[in-house]
Amino acid sequence: MKRPFIFLCAALIASASAQATVIAQYDFTGGSTASSDTELSTTASSFAASGITPSYTSNRVEIGGDDTPTVAFDPSNPSDLDTVMDAAITNGHYLSFTVTIDSATEVDLTSIDFDYTSTSGFDFGFGLFSDKTGFTVGNELAGVFGNEGSDPSLSGPIDLTGITSLQNLTDTTVEFRFYLTDRSGSNTRIHLLDNVSLEGNVGAIPEPSSAFLLGFAFLGILRRRR
Repeated sequence: MKRPFIFLCAALIASASAQATVIAQYDFTGGSTASSDTELSTTASSFAASGITPSYTSNRVEIGGDDTPTVAFDPSNPSDLDTVMDAAITNGHYLSFTVTIDSATEVDLTSIDFDYTSTSGFDFGFGLFSDKTGFTVGNELAGVFGNEGSDPSLSGPIDLTGITSLQNLTDTTVEFRFYLTDRSGSNTRIHLLDNVSLEGNVGAIPEPSSAFLLGFAFLGILRRRR
């Protein structure tokens, strides 16, 4: 009597089993800001910018100091990551993308990957945030700050599996923002971002009718066994 039960439970679980997949991917080839992912259960937006003017002409994102492409000048005399991130958040200087998840799909986000670096970074700051964890200082998923004389760089992947608010997502949107700031005022000092990729386990939520039919079949088997 246990075997039919185990079989039906396995069938129900298999119908909703999640598979690891690329949910959003941006390599900016040919200046494209569209996601090149092929996942059909979720929709990734184009890469966007707020308060800054990026260039995508070199198969990556480039944002310079005091010229186009530009990140707005933040003369806050920063000394740490929290200070520059506070300036970037206050002034709304970020790159972003959003993933839409429909009501028939459940997603557990597993990692986000990217390559960030800079040329002649002068008090450059870079921070990755999500709306599910909050766009506030201290809630960054990753971040780096470089004082004068250093070129800050940071690469993924960043593990997301331990962040509860990024698990069991359904019928919702999730936004990721890359906040940028500097106080160089120079167009020869440039933020560089490339190879952005978001991965997660994507599974279909079983329809109530499917679960009902499986349960009904199981009851029938039990009745015949008796």
